[in-house]
Amino acid sequence: MSRIWLTVNDLKQYLYCPRVVYYYTVVPVDRKITYKMERGRLSQAELERLEVRRKLTKYGLTGGER
Repeated sequence: MSRIWLTVNDLKQYLYCPRVVYYYTVVPVDRKITYKMERGRLSQAELERLEVRRKLTKYGLTGGER
């Protein structure tokens, strides 16, 4: 039996229209990359790049785990 993993967004989409989830999971189609999607991806990459530089001493901590 194969599993289909659903995200929270899939559940939200299912409540809006079950066919949307069907087309994205069972019959995958290429999604058009929008301007906002691209900006979100770039913003996330920038945050991850800056996170590497962040030091814990700024917060008064000597060690820890992220």
